[in-house]
Amino acid sequence: MTPTYQLGGRSPKVWTDCYGNEHLERVANVPDHDGAVPRVQGALEVRWARAGASARAAITAALLAQQNPIVAGAGAGTDPARSHADSLRDYTWVVETPEASAVLLWANGLFNHHDPSPNEMTHLEGSDLWTLTWRLPASWRASYRISIWSPPQSGGDTPPWRASGDRFAARRAAMAGELDARCKKRIGGANGESSLAEGPLAALGHFAAPELPSSSKIRELTYPASDRWLGQRVWLYCPDSVPATPTPLLVLFDGQTWLNNMDLPATLDSMILSGQLPPLHVAMIDSRDTDSRWEQLGVPAGQAEFVARHLVTDLRERLPSISKLPADTVVSGQSLGGIGALWAAALAEGRIGRVIAQSPSLWRFDVSEPLLASSALDIVLQAGHFEGQMLSGAESLARTLQAHSGSHIRVDDVWGGHDWAWWRASLIETLGEMLASNS
Repeated sequence: MTPTYQLGGRSPKVWTDCYGNEHLERVANVPDHDGAVPRVQGALEVRWARAGASARAAITAALLAQQNPIVAGAGAGTDPARSHADSLRDYTWVVETPEASAVLLWANGLFNHHDPSPNEMTHLEGSDLWTLTWRLPASWRASYRISIWSPPQSGGDTPPWRASGDRFAARRAAMAGELDARCKKRIGGANGESSLAEGPLAALGHFAAPELPSSSKIRELTYPASDRWLGQRVWLYCPDSVPATPTPLLVLFDGQTWLNNMDLPATLDSMILSGQLPPLHVAMIDSRDTDSRWEQLGVPAGQAEFVARHLVTDLRERLPSISKLPADTVVSGQSLGGIGALWAAALAEGRIGRVIAQSPSLWRFDVSEPLLASSALDIVLQAGHFEGQMLSGAESLARTLQAHSGSHIRVDDVWGGHDWAWWRASLIETLGEMLASNS
């Protein structure tokens, strides 16, 4: 599936929250980001250059018996203990394709629009094999795709990711590759399914299916538009058994992705069944389309205000089995949804006690003043090393809040990009930690 983007062209404007306070957008479009891609000459390339025909045949057979990426720990700078999440590993991909003239690996957060050469694979002489090695931390996790380009079929002399000087066109071309046939792991996301790479020390990311058929239910709720937000659709996950004590409530933005592409209900069933999560209700809010998302999510109005001023209260009234305690009410989102979760908590007048903000788009607004004026909160900010200024923005916000508020703030740095691959795993892990602290 070809991904979609916010391509720019918006101008910052002033937004007024439900209390009459004005907030000026600092930036109205996604900031550019080009990071270094940690390409190294892999051990495979060295061995291949030195090997004769018979040795190359054995190497090929061994390679094709393994899944991509092949992870080894002999990289320079590797922690001798080999047990730290930041210790380095060599990640090697092998693609078998006849008659290709170029093969490109796009991984979330690791692509330089101006120079895609670190993402282009090397052809192993005398074979149909292409390879590439990156040196990355052992806890790295990313979604990725592979593009194979053959001029007779594709036309032109230049691969499409090199054919345009426009960064968005180059990125679209790189991301429009196929799933890796040599990798069984998959991850969903807003733009469909991708292959999944993960290091040996990546956070728990795979959740077994329930052993028994689940009787959990998804209820679809609709809410009419108001002068502050559009009409809303919410999918409510209800656990198959409700304990005697009221359950926590998790509110998620971009609910259509969590429901349809991330298979969140099955994950919740599994985690509840295994005892890793308590029974809980989860409200997944539809962010509709790209234009609505930009106008309704991540701003001090729209969906954040809908959650803060209406949804949480309505769900508590509809279902007495949902706890009314702020500490049992968690709001979470990713990207625009991440800053949206912070806005919701800031506007909620104490109804929301906890936030998990993943890769929050803090470049769009300064939310420190509204959060300082709110009730004390438990906030976890999470951001990746491979997503531009997201991590430094989270750390800056945390320093401000820690110095001037009674809120508890934690920043988790993640070896990943702007990516559902780690958002999913970290959300479940962090949610489990939060709710365990209530018991």
